[in-house]
Amino acid sequence: MDMKSLAQFYQIAFTHGRSRQVGASSYHFSVSRAGIVLLPSGFITACDPLVSSERQPFIQSVWPGRYPVDLAITRRDEEKEERIALARIMFTKNAPVVWVKAVAKDMNQERAGSDDEMGYAVSTGTGGFMDAETADLFQLESIADIDRILDDLMANYRPVRNWLEHPVDEYHNVILFTSGFETSSHPSFFAIDAGGDICLLVTACWTDWL
Repeated sequence: MDMKSLAQFYQIAFTHGRSRQVGASSYHFSVSRAGIVLLPSGFITACDPLVSSERQPFIQSVWPGRYPVDLAITRRDEEKEERIALARIMFTKNAPVVWVKAVAKDMNQERAGSDDEMGYAVSTGTGGFMDAETADLFQLESIADIDRILDDLMANYRPVRNWLEHPVDEYHNVILFTSGFETSSHPSFFAIDAGGDICLLVTACWTDWL
């Protein structure tokens, strides 16, 4: 994703009823609230939440708190299925001025500068947001544990897209969402407002419409 064009893409995707023409295809967008993510430490982990080994928080942090998570959902004219295109955490309602890469703590400098290598790997068709503390607490120790999460996730199912707000305890939870692909890479970006503060985190789940 070209960060110079990200502001335009973001506005299209998160404006209910907007469309984007790409070649012969029209992509139509709607917005849904996936839940409220609890961030007691302010350090965010974006990952495949069903894979415990890949949960590394970003070096960027925000004020601890409770923040809404929204999904930009798109559908092509020639398809009935909807897909989650972008997922965001809103920290403030301030307008984004600058976009920067979200960099995980274990990402080396060479990888951080490479567009091809940025983003977290998805192997289960599921992405998610959680606090760094939650990443340590949310342990799926058996296939049965994963199956229970997937059963809850499928309760909000429509073809290719669904989401879930999963509580871990009173102070920790996970927001899970699907993009419809078993394997992919999901890059994330922080938006900075005119005052120099982080106002948004956006993860790209499906980029065919860009």
